[in-house]
Amino acid sequence: MLYAPAGALERDFAFGVVRALFEPAVTEQPALSSIGPATLAAPVVTLVEEPAAAAVITGARLHGLYWLTVGLADNGPLLLVVDDAHWADEPSLEALAYLARRVDELPVGIVLAARSDLGAGHGAAIRGDPSTVLLHPDPLSRAACERVIHAVLSAPSPAFLGTCHDAAGGNPLLLSALLADLRESAVTPGRGRGRRCPAPGPGDRRHVRPTPAAHLPPHAGARSRAP
Repeated sequence: MLYAPAGALERDFAFGVVRALFEPAVTEQPALSSIGPATLAAPVVTLVEEPAAAAVITGARLHGLYWLTVGLADNGPLLLVVDDAHWADEPSLEALAYLARRVDELPVGIVLAARSDLGAGHGAAIRGDPSTVLLHPDPLSRAACERVIHAVLSAPSPAFLGTCHDAAGGNPLLLSALLADLRESAVTPGRGRGRRCPAPGPGDRRHVRPTPAAHLPPHAGARSRAP
């Protein structure tokens, strides 16, 4: 598996996500990008050009990236995973869309995780491809939340489990932040009435990495200012 998280500060860095995906593999196996048509991907997977030149998308570079992917898949099934794809640069998304259209017969999978409120233009090439399957996960069920809580805290009471589920609203990020705060506070929920999960407050937010408000959907501002 090759994994890369996208970031808001790197969105203008052309092919930044593609480079983060492939560069570790190429560094470990230099021959992958130095033989045959895979050499055409060198400007994409390694920073060998000036940023302005590296931003240019050409058929040769995409063709080279395909053959680099073929070389990696020759070693076994390959999964390309991009997290926070809503921050990904457009050249990387177009390159991944190009690969998605050409790996049907290869043991290659491509998975992108992104917010559901993307603008119509961002990632349009890959979202509009017939081979793309869009998944919209539901919030965590109460049973799923309980499994997560049991893995972090010992012997939580049913009331405690229910309150944690209600407080996080099935949001995995909020649940993780809440549990991190409880664990840091050395909370050991028992079965007594007095040991219940507190509702999330300002103290819990320090566990969630801040995101510039300008990049968030309109309703997020109201939630971030909620008491």
